[in-house]
Amino acid sequence: DSVFKRFLGVPHLGDEAFAYLCHPDQVDHLALGAECPEPPAGRGRGVAIARSIRVREEGEDVSEVAIAVADEWQRLGIGRRVLDALAAWAWRSGVRRWYALSTTDNEGIQRALERVAEPLHRRIEGPGALSTWWALRPPDDAPG
Repeated sequence: DSVFKRFLGVPHLGDEAFAYLCHPDQVDHLALGAECPEPPAGRGRGVAIARSIRVREEGEDVSEVAIAVADEWQRLGIGRRVLDALAAWAWRSGVRRWYALSTTDNEGIQRALERVAEPLHRRIEGPGALSTWWALRPPDDAPG
């Protein structure tokens, strides 16, 4: 369910896309994750990832935002914390607007984004697909 809502289907990542997603530059492609440690090996298991990827064709201050949280970790506040941190980092990186693509029934992402941004406009992109443009709010500690 989470994969479908995030990708509007079940994607197959080729080698190039996989490499791109695994190597964010942390300038135009910001990525934050959350993991849960799993003893005894001491290696964590990823439970959430959020990305803000600059879309220069739309302007220097525009990024596409996406978040995915493992099904069993949803509604526990993990996604909110990762998204809050990503929004503050994106703001400090010069991002002022986010673009998000989701399924029309994914109310969770709409609520999560409303915590850190104001919706500017929404548009149905096709059967079950919704694009939303957001104005990021400055983080609490941003200079006035």
